[in-house]
Formats: sequence, structure tokens, C-alpha cells
Amino acid sequence: MAVATPDNLHTDVTLHALRAGAHVIVEKPMCLDVDEADRIIAASEAAGRVVCVDMHKRYDPDHMRVRDDIRHRIGDPVYGRAILEEPLEVSTSTFKWVEQSDPFSYVGPHWVDLIYSYYRANPVGLTAVGQKKRLVRDGINAYDAVQVRVDYDNGMSIYYQNNWVNPSDFEGNVNQEHEIVGADGKVESDQQYRGFRFWYQGGGSRTANNHFTRDVARPDGSRAYIGYGTDSIHVGLLAACRTKFLGASLADLEGTYPTAREGRHTVAIVHAARLVRDRNYKHLTQGRPPCVSAGFGPEGITIIDPYAEPVFERVYDRPI
Repeated sequence: MAVATPDNLHTDVTLHALRAGAHVIVEKPMCLDVDEADRIIAASEAAGRVVCVDMHKRYDPDHMRVRDDIRHRIGDPVYGRAILEEPLEVSTSTFKWVEQSDPFSYVGPHWVDLIYSYYRANPVGLTAVGQKKRLVRDGINAYDAVQVRVDYDNGMSIYYQNNWVNPSDFEGNVNQEHEIVGADGKVESDQQYRGFRFWYQGGGSRTANNHFTRDVARPDGSRAYIGYGTDSIHVGLLAACRTKFLGASLADLEGTYPTAREGRHTVAIVHAARLVRDRNYKHLTQGRPPCVSAGFGPEGITIIDPYAEPVFERVYDRPI
């Protein structure tokens, strides 16, 4: 079963599929609430069925080089930055559910999962802010952009920046890049501009990411759709086949695909960021500094709001 519903509708469809005995490939994020993530994990493990989260950025060859080689060369990570900016049409016409999501919840999971795949580090703290300026002009009560800073238990801080208001005449489909500064070096990876640029009369200047997906002709004239954009789907299908035809258990398959347990890590950050962002936005509109944050620890997730009573509010009571 492939689950590609709006972000806020992933959970029920996934649970119904698992109860029916189906394996599931679900779009990122797996869900928007960490309690729902726990329910999906429990259902997957009870049924012995694969839940693969479509986290294709793990399979970008540039990112695999960072994971397997460069990150070791640059030393312990100090800080990093990850940007993914979507075109305005995504929030104004492509999707009708943007008021139930936001740019970070929608595309931020790509980067959160990628950083996790590099370092397997867990969050210890988070802060987030968001802006509403462009979409409200079209009567859409949704965030234009969201910025999230996550501090991890290995000492690094990562800044995630997302929007879905890029002008339609931007040269690429999306603007995306990330960088990591280490104690002994730095790596930069621009996923939007990879050295491939073209222009022609009436078409403007354009760039393209030919590694993501592309059609390749077969000898019989048919075409194969390949690229790292499909690889996370392929590994999920392969895991399901190994379970069905070779009797592999979920434990046997650990590490071969983006699992529901790994997806929970991203969901926890998305969940906390949403709560912190909304409180900070409210405080900003009331003329107060945005100083709300979230803490992660053995006791779960705690929202820390100096303007609230109580200041510390436990919103989840299990470790991440």
C-alpha cells in the first residue's frame, strides 16, 4: 500500500493497511504527531509488516558520499544549515490542505532524516519561528516560511529553513542545499544547482537535477523511470518482498530501508517544532520576543514557555 494522502491524513490510512496485512510505503513525514508514530510502530511490529518512509534524500549519491566519507574527514560536527524552498504554486494551487500543514512539516523532514542518517544523533533542544505575509494575501491562513534550530546530543546545532512561496520564474523547480561545519573542515552540497544550466529564447535561464528522476530508454523502446527519487521506494518494495517470499523478519531488515522507528525521530521534531512555532508566532504578534523552546530527554518532550503558567509543559512522556 502506498500512502500519499495529505500530511495530516497519513496515520489512519497506514493503520488500516497494516491491520489488513499490507506492507506500507508512506510519504514523508510518516505522520505529524509522535503518539501517532508510536501507534504505527506498534501496528507494524504486531503485524510483522514493513512501514517504509519515502526519505529519498538518503539515496542522493552526493549525500551518500557525505555519509560514507566526507563527514569523517571534516571531524566532529559543529553546526549546519539545510534549506528547501518550494514554489508558490505548491501552497496556492497544488495542495488544498496547506492550512493543516506548513513548509517545515511538509519538506523539512527530508533534511531532518538526512542529518539523522549521517550522525544518528538525537535532539535535546529546539526552537522555531514562522512568518505569515504572502499567503494571507490570497486568503490562505498558513505559514509562508518556517525556521527551526535543533540542538543534538552530539553537540551540533542544525538550522532548517523552509518556505513554499518561491516565485514561479525561479530557475529551478525548488531551491535546496545544505552544509555542515566540522571541527576540521566543512562540506557544502547544492542540490538545486549541480552545474547543469541552460537557457533559450523565451524560456529564461533554467537548472535541472538530472539525478533525482529521469527516463532511460530500454532496448525494446520502453522507458525506465530511475534516479535517487525512486530508490527509497525500491528499498521499501525489496524489504516487503524479502518478508513475503524469503521469510525475513523486521529485525532482519533493520538498516536496509527508512523504517517507522527512524521516521518517529523526524516526527518528534516536526511535532515539537509545530507547537513551539505557533506559540512564538502568537508572542511575536503580541509584541513579545519569541523565546519558546522545546526540550527532549528521557522523560519525553517538554515545551518551555516563559510567558505561560506553568512554564514547563510535558507534551509527550516517552524518550525519543
